[in-house]
Amino acid sequence: MICRKCSAVLQDDWIACPYCSTPVKQKPRTRRRRANGEGNVYQPPGCKTYTARIVVAYVATPKGLRPKYARKGGFKTKRDALEYIPTLRAEAQQAEKDTPQIRHGVDYTQITFKELYDKLIAREEKRITKSTLDCYKAAYKYYADVYHLPFRELNTEDWQICVDDCPKGIRTKENMKALGTKLY
Repeated sequence: MICRKCSAVLQDDWIACPYCSTPVKQKPRTRRRRANGEGNVYQPPGCKTYTARIVVAYVATPKGLRPKYARKGGFKTKRDALEYIPTLRAEAQQAEKDTPQIRHGVDYTQITFKELYDKLIAREEKRITKSTLDCYKAAYKYYADVYHLPFRELNTEDWQICVDDCPKGIRTKENMKALGTKLY
């Protein structure tokens, strides 16, 4: 091995050159990664400006969940784009509040657990087997505490209390979880 600074011949197990103190192997440079939900900044290929991007929602596609982004480009420096991310998030949240959640004649912001379940069963009756449908119907009985609540306001604790209060075995509780996942 040869020192890259003074060209001295070095042994393989040395960590620094004894003549010029240059480290033999450099530590790999690592960039600080941004945490989940903080957004990111990138420079599109062939472009001299930077773009700020945040994930607004996840959309179901045939290949699974895909992120939906809010973007703003045209920043001359990376720092400018990073500083714009909180503003971009605020704009996206305001746009979500202003957008009506009425689709197919149903206001999904106020739909209750029971109403959503009824819509799910009506849609899935022709798609799934009778045994799976029976599992959903059996699991539904143990969600009686949350029938009347707006689905949007349910949190993890509400779901967990219903599952914990179920007197049946583990398979019924698994069906309850499957039904909850399907409703989302």
